[in-house]
Amino acid sequence: MPEPRPEHAALPAPLGILGFDFVGFTDLAAVHHAPVSALIEQIVHRSLVTAGLGELWDTKRFPANTGDGIVFGFDTRSLPSVLSPYLDVLEQDLGRHNATSPGPRVRLRVAIHLGPLPDSGAPGDGNGTARNDTHRLLDSTPVKQALREADPKATHVAAIISQRVFEDVVLGGYTDLHPARFIEVDATVPGKRFAQPAWVYVPRPSGGLLRLGPAPADPPRILLPRQLPLSSDTFDYALSLKHLAQAAEEAADALRLPDPSRGAGA
Repeated sequence: MPEPRPEHAALPAPLGILGFDFVGFTDLAAVHHAPVSALIEQIVHRSLVTAGLGELWDTKRFPANTGDGIVFGFDTRSLPSVLSPYLDVLEQDLGRHNATSPGPRVRLRVAIHLGPLPDSGAPGDGNGTARNDTHRLLDSTPVKQALREADPKATHVAAIISQRVFEDVVLGGYTDLHPARFIEVDATVPGKRFAQPAWVYVPRPSGGLLRLGPAPADPPRILLPRQLPLSSDTFDYALSLKHLAQAAEEAADALRLPDPSRGAGA
């Protein structure tokens, strides 16, 4: 018979949680699964060392290999460096790997979260809501859509960070990444009871993440005042995936200049 739970339980200290998923793992032939699983660990380890975060790998908490990825906990003091420069270093490292390796192309989804998790050295360490939510963020539609929109030969990493990480680290000013570099999304997973606000960051956007698309043939409409999901100081990844089509159409209408070679009656 299970022992009764105490009226109050001690709250574990918050830890950062870092998760990685290999894009297209299930499409690989079975013979590639074990080597690719090991390759993910090698790439993450190497990129952490390159970013000056080798100690984070050496001291990682409750590490787990999920087959198509890895997840582990770490000291929250490293969160700013995990956001920057690490995500950009990982993108660069994967770009070099994919340009020189004859094996499967490696593209990774990354999730960054934090929350209280047990870390006492006992069985069950690392299990809790924060860990579960990290896996849900990795599987969520917006971060998958970001990599689908991007050119697979140019963009190798898409990261999704939780609302709490965004507030504590980005808005708190602890990282040099400007808040406008992130896109606010509703993180949901088909078939799962999960829905949370989150933020997507793509270190090297490309393809559909940058394309406004062709201008519509209709006469330009008056663009009503509206806060479009566009960055005020950069255009490198400033279109919200949620409003991409609508924003593209309205922006194209607003920016089109009249053709001086055509008369008023043309």
